Amino acid sequence: TADKRFGVAQKTLDAGLVKDFYGQMSRALEAYLEERANIPATGLTHDELRVAMEEAGYGQRLVEEVIVELENSDFARFAPAASADEQMKTALNRMRVLVDQLDAVNPQGKS
Repeated sequence: TADKRFGVAQKTLDAGLVKDFYGQMSRALEAYLEERANIPATGLTHDELRVAMEEAGYGQRLVEEVIVELENSDFARFAPAASADEQMKTALNRMRVLVDQLDAVNPQGKS
């Protein structure tokens, strides 16, 4: 699902739809955590998400990277759109790397 959402994010990037792009980025990461680690990320505050991810076995550094990306996406959706294309490309690349890092962890309760 994350890959599909990244594809949608790429399309919104190509169309210059900044708010939609960052919304897709957040949803991709949240959907990934819901599917991979059974964490209901969509309804959690960042503090609750930290606790849930740590309980699932994700390391503190990786958890903080996820929170930072979610915060960046939230901020960017409402920031001025000047030079947004390059920032969106960078964000998409960062998010793909982050999902690869998350994939390297086998969350507790999942096989």
